[in-house]
Amino acid sequence: MDPLGEDVYYINRVLGGEQATKSSFSHSFVALTNINPKTKEEIVTTTISWGNKEESKWFINDPDDLKAAQDAINRNIGKKKYGGENLEKYIIKAFNEIKDQKEEYNLLFNNCKQKALELIKKAISLQKKDFKMEKIKKIQNAFKHKAKNKD
Repeated sequence: MDPLGEDVYYINRVLGGEQATKSSFSHSFVALTNINPKTKEEIVTTTISWGNKEESKWFINDPDDLKAAQDAINRNIGKKKYGGENLEKYIIKAFNEIKDQKEEYNLLFNNCKQKALELIKKAISLQKKDFKMEKIKKIQNAFKHKAKNKD
């Protein structure tokens, strides 16, 4: 866990319920967390899910998802951590890029698990792209600085 507690998780919850589960026969979504400054406990701040109740749309902070995500954090069950505070902003950026996609829910080919992983993969891709751009800028600046010192 990073010091600020801004972590990114893939969570599984019981279908139609609000409890975390290890079962793959479940609803899956992304959860973001922070550390409560008073209690120092990790708390869920945001959930992003797709296809709740087989609806072909995205959901932010669905009540069942929020409860299940906190349950997963508290009991250390049904969760997989994908990153810390450095990934969180890319989750939001990726969500804003894909939130308006219009696709029909399909239990086998277009479901909550695929959409949650798509969101995470897109965020990681955006993060890598930014990292590469920062690296290129540093190299360019080093060459500029070297050339300037030769003059």
